[in-house]
Amino acid sequence: MVVNVLYFGIKKLNLDSYKNIIQIEDITHNILESERSKADYCFGSLRKELPVPVGGFCSSPKNKPLPSSKYNYESEQVSIQKLTAMFLKNLYLSGNWENKNEIRNLFIDAENKFEFEFTNTSIPQTSKTILSKLDCRTILETKHKNIKQALSLLAYKECFSFNINSNNNTVFGLVIHCKNAVLQTELKQFLINNYIYPAVLWANQIRERDKEIENQILFIHLDYRYDENEISLIINTINAFKYND
Repeated sequence: MVVNVLYFGIKKLNLDSYKNIIQIEDITHNILESERSKADYCFGSLRKELPVPVGGFCSSPKNKPLPSSKYNYESEQVSIQKLTAMFLKNLYLSGNWENKNEIRNLFIDAENKFEFEFTNTSIPQTSKTILSKLDCRTILETKHKNIKQALSLLAYKECFSFNINSNNNTVFGLVIHCKNAVLQTELKQFLINNYIYPAVLWANQIRERDKEIENQILFIHLDYRYDENEISLIINTINAFKYND
């Protein structure tokens, strides 16, 4: 059995030469890959690409048996709690709610509960209803359009690369690979000073090679929430960054 991770929606292992394995693909960074996958099984996260208060999913492109699951009230409560936090965040962003910490605490508590065993169940009815109303393909294709726009506007810089030197726009977001930790820190602070907030992925690593990756990569979401003008603003800001080696 091999778990094949589609990193950032860009790269995965070519396992075509392996015949006697069960292949499981982690497609968290591009859930549309489930339509093209030839793996025995797939799994991924829904909430990382779609506005739904739920964890992940599993499927079988080869129509193999999947684990049975039953509905339970506890997982429904977690879904409603996450949905409440999402609703309050929307009120906060529109200026109709003041208590930011209350929202943050709701989000954190709900996320922590996703780790409990009772959440290994069928998708809660709350999230099923939301998913049935969402135009998921348009949401994801809007992100891909934004990434394509971003890649076309980025100026070449010797000190870092974008999306692992790939022009593939069906990816998770904008991945900036800096040549060292000092550059990562300076670029991160420059972007924050300009009200752009990149993420440091996989924080608090233990092994030296993993720490090296943690201290070189920045990630910026370019999903459906952003329009063309905002994408241009983000990319023009990155292009304006100057690094003195």
